[in-house]
Amino acid sequence: MDSVYAIFISGPPASGKTTCAHALARLLGTALFDLDTLSEPFLRPYLAMRSSYKDSDEYHGKMRDLEYEALFRLMKENLSLGVSCIAVAPFSKERKSSMFPDHIFSNVTNEHVSIITVGISIVISPSQQYENMLKRGAPRDTFKIEKWQTYYSKVRKDLDICSWNVDLNLAISFEKLKNYFDDEINKVKTAIYSLQENNQKLREV
Repeated sequence: MDSVYAIFISGPPASGKTTCAHALARLLGTALFDLDTLSEPFLRPYLAMRSSYKDSDEYHGKMRDLEYEALFRLMKENLSLGVSCIAVAPFSKERKSSMFPDHIFSNVTNEHVSIITVGISIVISPSQQYENMLKRGAPRDTFKIEKWQTYYSKVRKDLDICSWNVDLNLAISFEKLKNYFDDEINKVKTAIYSLQENNQKLREV
């Protein structure tokens, strides 16, 4: 039985998730699915009318779960084919569930594949996040910047909660990524390969 890994990279906006994911995908040779890349085309009309759409109750009530369902379907399809993959998103709701990601991948249809789940949380201070959002100037950050206290009290604090049930749970500070990027990415790679090797040994016993 082959081991494949499903890697979830989470964290607040402008914390370095995508940069980290791109480096890991190159290093590990995995598929990469970014929630923003996946959903931007069909959210574009809504964002054109209102840049704060992704922070609205309407988005969270109608579109949010559909976005994530599409993301997880892509992951499941690749994992069932024996292709490891990385997913990049805030995962704000998923991080709070001890059922995640088991209930997502429980029906992956390939008896020859064993899925190793890895959760990577990018940890960043609110002040650094705010500074990063100002620097990148993305339209989707406008509401967060203008209504920072509202955003922080309603959303940002939730991203500090992490109860998901993964085989390997890692946390990386933005400061370490900023100052020792290659070292931190290589540490993640080593930890994943070590877990994969141990998993293989256990199956051989």
